[in-house]
Amino acid sequence: MTNDKNTAATEAELKELHGRVARSYLKLLDRYDNGEVLDMKGEVKAIPASVLASAAKFLKDNGTDRPERDVDLDDPLNDELPNLDDELYA
Repeated sequence: MTNDKNTAATEAELKELHGRVARSYLKLLDRYDNGEVLDMKGEVKAIPASVLASAAKFLKDNGTDRPERDVDLDDPLNDELPNLDDELYA
């Protein structure tokens, strides 16, 4: 990483930072899911809404706020379902 405060981060540095943030969220969520985060009474804590909100914002800011649609285009019912990506439903 560069030490010059006047130099913008390189693309490689930004990618590394992005990866670290993503991995940090995954590790933190895993700790909650595995019951490793305890409150002062020693009881398992639920994932705070603020953690979920910040993880959701991170995903949204990076264009991954919802899973890809796995649609079988040959399915005859596909035409009957609304496309929630259309502007009418936005």
